[in-house]
Amino acid sequence: MTEFSIIKKVWLHIVLQTNNRLPLILPEMEKDVYATLRECCKNVSLQVSEIGGTPDHIHLLVLDEDKSSVSFNVQSFALESAAVINEKHFKAGSFAWHSQVYVYSVSHSQAQKVGEYIANQKEIHKTRNSKKEIEEFAALHQLNG
Repeated sequence: MTEFSIIKKVWLHIVLQTNNRLPLILPEMEKDVYATLRECCKNVSLQVSEIGGTPDHIHLLVLDEDKSSVSFNVQSFALESAAVINEKHFKAGSFAWHSQVYVYSVSHSQAQKVGEYIANQKEIHKTRNSKKEIEEFAALHQLNG
């Protein structure tokens, strides 16, 4: 049987929401939370291009060239990052990501545009509700859940 060498280069737009959409990512911890997400992504070979968000959710644009499955990598970095964020900022262990994580594929030609959207999250959410944003993305990408 022939063994194939898989070459993978997939851009992913990932949206993590805090559990119950609580505004837990405070301005004073945001920089550290983003650094934690970058490190946890790196641990599963996801390369973070952009991170942006609000107190109740975070968007990431990542490049996945790893041979592991997307689901495995995303779940791994989400679980690890929640544990680290809890340890650093929520001593009672009260921080968690919502159990639904949205992952959208992004074509290489659109990666810069998506990165700009992610970088401008604070400005976007001055006039746009995060719950509505998630619903619109889910509908646009025909996701159920």
